[in-house]
Amino acid sequence: IADVSGKGVPAAFLMALGRSVLKTLELQGEQPSCNVRKLNKLIYPDITEDMFITMMHSKYDYNTKTITYSNAGHNPLVVYNSITKQIETHSVKGVAIGFLDDYSYKQDKIHLNIGDIVIYYTDGISEAENQDKELFGIERLKNVLLESSHLSSKEIKQNLLSEINKFQNGCEQNDDITFVIIKREE
Repeated sequence: IADVSGKGVPAAFLMALGRSVLKTLELQGEQPSCNVRKLNKLIYPDITEDMFITMMHSKYDYNTKTITYSNAGHNPLVVYNSITKQIETHSVKGVAIGFLDDYSYKQDKIHLNIGDIVIYYTDGISEAENQDKELFGIERLKNVLLESSHLSSKEIKQNLLSEINKFQNGCEQNDDITFVIIKREE
């Protein structure tokens, strides 16, 4: 999942460029940290200093039930651990794509047990505001996930959108809301 700085046509072009380059890099079968490093190296010369991409890039291994991820300045993964019944956040430090010409990104792994849930999200969720200019925040996101952990990923999605709408209570959304929910069923 990724988010670009700015809005409009320049942001759309940057996202299209980043997505196309990353899809090409994926064909080489490299690890997420290597792909993010190469992506940064390739597009760095073509973007202005006020533009950047944040990204949480990952691969899922169906055999080991493991997510390997690398972070380029993006929000941490929010994970429901079905064994401990707790919410965790997972991340590794990394700068946004476009900040530094040559940066070595780190990566880490998460093993998913049956019933574990992972949410990838953009700041449109955590920065959704209500009438008092209060932010929805990551703690509310965690609470929704904890209270919905017994549900399917589709039902969790509906609960999260409903809670954001209730929280905003008619306030305009300032940023796009993008998220992906993964739940290991077997």
